Amino acid sequence: MHSQIANTRKDFVHKSSNDISKNHAIVFVEDLPVKSMSASSTGTKAKPGKRGAQKSGLNRSILDASPFELRRQLQYKTQWNSGSVP
Repeated sequence: MHSQIANTRKDFVHKSSNDISKNHAIVFVEDLPVKSMSASSTGTKAKPGKRGAQKSGLNRSILDASPFELRRQLQYKTQWNSGSVP
């Protein structure tokens, strides 16, 4: 089951990066602070955080998107197609 999910993610990244690199000569990618975006909101016993379950779901979605792998794929595929990722 986990391998099927991983393969689905890889397939999405490959297809998306391939489509973008074929249709665009220059691709700009934003540097996202993934570590701070996916920080825990549970807090401490003295100051408990709010909406922990909601934040947990958001964190899972952020990490499932695999922005670094998409950037890596875009860099080599745009160079392969005579483009660039500055």
